[in-house]
Amino acid sequence: MSAKNNPVTRTATIAASFLLTLLIAAFATGCAAEGSSGAQSAAPGSYAIDPAAVDSSTITEPVSCMVVTSASQNSAFRIPTTCLAYPKAAIEQGNYAGYLTCDANSTPHGKTFATTKNSQAGQEKEIDSFLADYFTSVCGARAQTGEIDTLSALNNAANELRAHDNGSKMVINVISSGLNPTGLLAGSSDLLNADANDIANQLASMGALANFSGIEVHFYGLGQASGEQVIPNSIATKLQSLYPTLVEATGGVAIVEPDVLTRLGCDADLPTVSTIDFEQDSLSFPHLEHGQSAQVVLNETVLAFVGDSAEFIDPAQAKTTLAELAGTITSNSGATVIVEGYTATSPAFSRSDLVDLSQRRAEAVRDALIAAGVNPGSIEAIGRGDEGATSMNTGTFDETAAKSDRRVIVTLSLA
Repeated sequence: MSAKNNPVTRTATIAASFLLTLLIAAFATGCAAEGSSGAQSAAPGSYAIDPAAVDSSTITEPVSCMVVTSASQNSAFRIPTTCLAYPKAAIEQGNYAGYLTCDANSTPHGKTFATTKNSQAGQEKEIDSFLADYFTSVCGARAQTGEIDTLSALNNAANELRAHDNGSKMVINVISSGLNPTGLLAGSSDLLNADANDIANQLASMGALANFSGIEVHFYGLGQASGEQVIPNSIATKLQSLYPTLVEATGGVAIVEPDVLTRLGCDADLPTVSTIDFEQDSLSFPHLEHGQSAQVVLNETVLAFVGDSAEFIDPAQAKTTLAELAGTITSNSGATVIVEGYTATSPAFSRSDLVDLSQRRAEAVRDALIAAGVNPGSIEAIGRGDEGATSMNTGTFDETAAKSDRRVIVTLSLA
């Protein structure tokens, strides 16, 4: 419901006061203040999103919402505007909108937003003020976050929504990698190798899961990290299964959103969060049966190219890596191989330039696999350019997203 058409005129009721100091309006890239001659914010990691840039028009049913933000392996990320559509709709509707951070002692902050003015212009002005306060606070919440306990935050968010239940749809939006250095879901190989249903059953038996019945939980950033911390694909897949299973175990609905989070780049100035080390996934194919196929993604963490070139940064390491992969390819006798190169979108290069670069990188991998023993007649190299790239999704080049865009995918198929 738009602010213009909002009929709510009841007296404002404060459900919980905002405890975070409202920050200077309009922050720019990274941690510098926008529109303030580049001055640094008092709270590193804070930034602002213009409420007008968030589209809530698709949310037509009454909704109440909690947004849960966290450090993601000692990094800070911008909240996707799609995530903020729900609290914006709640504010426009006069319903409850809150937020909290992912530490064990997180305290929910929020309000039931209701207009007090009789005129349409007065209502619109109040709603604009509420939106500005909420967006400033939720975007600055990460600057206060220490160690992560996503389960505790999830439970708190569910309990908070139930405490303000007025019959509206209840939504929780979580921005987190899913890795926790503390709490009942502290990251460990034992935890991540366990069956998600077994973990959910154990937590439920301990009374450690909130009642998510009737609550829709959207997860943003599960399995995503940046900088020196790398989450292997296998671990990311487990995290994307674990959290939805926990929500669904007590009757909730879970949705893993595909948004690629944009890093703020202020990590050194933020409260320290422990990182969790994992062994990288093995670059090997399973033994295939007829009609089966499998893929290996060679991203920058395992196979890096010189910028704007098809040369390997470390030729010796690349030779060793691709020789290992070639061994598992040849163990699947009769299989065909497709090597696909992908690049990040760059404003400095045309689409044809990016396709050419990705083609040359795919051919470099193909040639190395052939040199390591793969049958030349069974392997094909294809350049996909920036197909599916996310590096320019925000309108400016994002290096974190570009790291995921630059990759070579090797697909093995047995007819």
